Amino acid sequence: MVCVAEEGSERIMNSTLAVNGTQQFMGRIIPIVYGGFGSDQKCMCDKTIAEIHNQPNYKIRERISDNIKRFKESVDYMDFKKGIRETDTLKTLQNLGYSKQAITQADHIYILSERGYAKLIKIMDTDLAWDIHDRLIDEYFQLREIKQSGDYITRAEFIEFTNSLTSCFTEGFNKMFEMQKLFCDNFNSSMSNLTKYLITQNTPALTPEELYPKPEEVLKVSPQVKEYKNQIYKGENKND
Repeated sequence: MVCVAEEGSERIMNSTLAVNGTQQFMGRIIPIVYGGFGSDQKCMCDKTIAEIHNQPNYKIRERISDNIKRFKESVDYMDFKKGIRETDTLKTLQNLGYSKQAITQADHIYILSERGYAKLIKIMDTDLAWDIHDRLIDEYFQLREIKQSGDYITRAEFIEFTNSLTSCFTEGFNKMFEMQKLFCDNFNSSMSNLTKYLITQNTPALTPEELYPKPEEVLKVSPQVKEYKNQIYKGENKND
């Protein structure tokens, strides 16, 4: 539970930090965290920053603590160990990946806004840190703008869309194959009938019984009729 408000001499954090799922970044799974600096603002804890930059958590905290005058509290950073009721924040910190022991032993647990993270990178000032910074801004913080513009879709919506698209293609291809098969069947049937008609027209003296004799009478058919019959059967076999 986090956002800063004055209550006597104690600074209490009392709005919500929401862990809204996770995402992949540079081969790691990181929590997606909203709140603290605004309900629609993304932020990041020092633990996640340390993991992304492949540094010990205490090193990131030291960088922030040693340069704390450069950071503006409640705008650039919040310290979960400063004047916060543990019962209100323990679950949130555990959702961010902190163990109970780490929470108890830490002198500071920093949450940084996008602006606060940018200041930390200036302090770190290495080529690798700037490269990671650029990717993190593009792939994590700036996704907020996509959501606000209405172009953002959830994972469930994306899966529903792909399933619908797949179903549409499958139905379309099935119909196309059915039409193709119907066309081929009709074409083959027409060609078979045409072949029989042409053969019949070229043998006007032959009766249907002579063209299509019974099996027991095949041996009595003349060689000429057998040849016509073979031509007919070849045409029919091609259509099967």
